[in-house]
Amino acid sequence: MKALNPQPEGLKIEDLGDRLVVTRKWYTPSVWLTALFCVIWNAFMFNWYSIALNHPSPNNIALWFPVIHVGVGIYLAYSALTGFLNRTVFTLGNGKVVVQHGPLPWPGNKTIDSVSVQQFFCDEVVRRGRGGSRSTFRLNAVMKDGRKEVLFGAGIARDQVLYIEQIAEARLGIAPAPVVGELT
Repeated sequence: MKALNPQPEGLKIEDLGDRLVVTRKWYTPSVWLTALFCVIWNAFMFNWYSIALNHPSPNNIALWFPVIHVGVGIYLAYSALTGFLNRTVFTLGNGKVVVQHGPLPWPGNKTIDSVSVQQFFCDEVVRRGRGGSRSTFRLNAVMKDGRKEVLFGAGIARDQVLYIEQIAEARLGIAPAPVVGELT
């Protein structure tokens, strides 16, 4: 299998004969910033609850008020852990296209029949916010029945997702063809 572009950093490619396995770790140095923010946030919440439990207020409003903030702290902690530990494994073989995220549970695992894939393509999702815009990239499959399946994205670099598209099409013998909205 000869790819058109060189393999980008951050991807582990294993050709095991009957299947091709692409592994991408989620870790980036920015995970440390998330972890630091998480420690500060959760330390503040711990301190808040220590004070609230030692100095009860009428109706325990000090205990109920920050409940949403506790949820945010839990989400931040889990997000930081997944950034350190998780990886996405994309497997092509045995008639299947398999996407698995782990070892910590994360939504988006899927399995589809490779014979039902007509084309792979990558797209960019731009999210605009107060601080400007942010792009994420996704690998998608156009199915033979016309449906579009998002296989994975979020956090993957442009060169990585384009490379995976390229080797997936080569592996399944799919001729590259333009798809409306795809990256070029």
